[in-house]
Amino acid sequence: MERVLAGIVEAAVEISGAEEGRLLLPDETTGELFVCASRGFQEGSVNTVRTPVQDPLAGEVFKTGKPIIRGEKTPRKVGTDHAVHAFIGTPIIAGGRVMGVLEVGNCQPGRSFQEDHVALLSALSDYAAIALENAQRFTQAMAERSKLEAILSEVENGVIVADYDGRLILINRKACEAFGVHEDQAAGKRVRDLIQHQDLPEVLHDEELVAPTRIEITLKDGRVMNTEITPIPDLGLVVIMQDITHLKELDRIKTEFVSTVSHDLRSPLTAILGYIELMDRVGPVNAQQQEYVRRVQASVHAITSLINDLLDLGRIESGFDARKEILPFNSILEFAVEQLRNKAAEKSQNLVVDISENLPYVLGNPTRLRQLVTNLLANAIKYTQESGEIRLRAIAEESQVILQVADNGPGIPAADQPYIFDKFYRASNVAENSHGTGLGLAIVKSIVENHLGRIWVESTAGQGAVFTVVLPSVDSKL
Repeated sequence: MERVLAGIVEAAVEISGAEEGRLLLPDETTGELFVCASRGFQEGSVNTVRTPVQDPLAGEVFKTGKPIIRGEKTPRKVGTDHAVHAFIGTPIIAGGRVMGVLEVGNCQPGRSFQEDHVALLSALSDYAAIALENAQRFTQAMAERSKLEAILSEVENGVIVADYDGRLILINRKACEAFGVHEDQAAGKRVRDLIQHQDLPEVLHDEELVAPTRIEITLKDGRVMNTEITPIPDLGLVVIMQDITHLKELDRIKTEFVSTVSHDLRSPLTAILGYIELMDRVGPVNAQQQEYVRRVQASVHAITSLINDLLDLGRIESGFDARKEILPFNSILEFAVEQLRNKAAEKSQNLVVDISENLPYVLGNPTRLRQLVTNLLANAIKYTQESGEIRLRAIAEESQVILQVADNGPGIPAADQPYIFDKFYRASNVAENSHGTGLGLAIVKSIVENHLGRIWVESTAGQGAVFTVVLPSVDSKL
């Protein structure tokens, strides 16, 4: 800015034929005008001069925002240092605000200025206004950038910003530490070339990513990062990584505790159920007693179902079902459909099945994959109204199998959708008399993740829901 303003003063002196020139800016603290660029003045002296805004020349230009030309024979003082016989002052205006004054003067008598000199200096003032405005914006931008860099440097979450071509725009210290990247060498490089991790580069190069996505990434040192990828139009993708290792450890301890307690509860529950079933064999039971017995049986069955779900979830999360084999996925789907077709018929629901003929094989645990499909179908049947429609569709796409279970039921409110796969969570629009453990979808999600797949839901309240599962396919000859 200093060089630009000095050049403007040089040009003002040259084109007006003046002996001296100055550019003055206001001091925000005192309100006085100080010289930031000059020509023709004794070196050093001009920088100490302060001009009050009450000055009849420069001060008047600054206050009124209008140019002044003086050419009287009686000398006028410029500021407080010396007198001039001819003077032009033009305001520097930006955004409707006077930001300074450009002035030229002649100390020798007989050297006056013309009106066209005012027009030329006004044009130069416009250039000065642009320079000052740009300088202010640049200063503000740099200040904001410094604040942002300080925040990103100190924040405990990893932050990565990449464009839609997968090139890094920004990466903070925590993210560099997580992936062993040198921050000063990262800008402009491709994520997949810089970050050696199987999950993150793949997601950042997913061209179909249009909505925020959350995945869990396990680092080489064993830490688990909850990673949120958010698309930003005209910029790219922003990645926020939060260390949830301690939460995963707490979850593991809780799961082990629940599994232990569940095992210990099964024996007494089995005994209760057995003795209840023997009651009518040891003597007559009246109608009221039979109703009590029925309620006890229903409660025991509900608790047993909950325990079984907890044990299933514990086994899946602990990796006990690690045995996998190559399976025809269409057989898994057909088994689940036949198992639940009668349930749909009981509610007069239309169950539409569309399974691609060339559906590839998958590597998985047959029991868990059947449980995955059964849980999704059972949920759709349970929450869809009578005479509703449920669609199961399965297709192959590149090296993946895509399964969709859709219904035209009440749907899932948008506020509930981020939590629908959490343990024990039930949507806010589920009827109070609707029985369930709240673990069905949590089990489904665990099975999908255990098979290296992905699952998500799309739903509009009152218009049904669509659950989509993507699993990697394999060659049947492997």
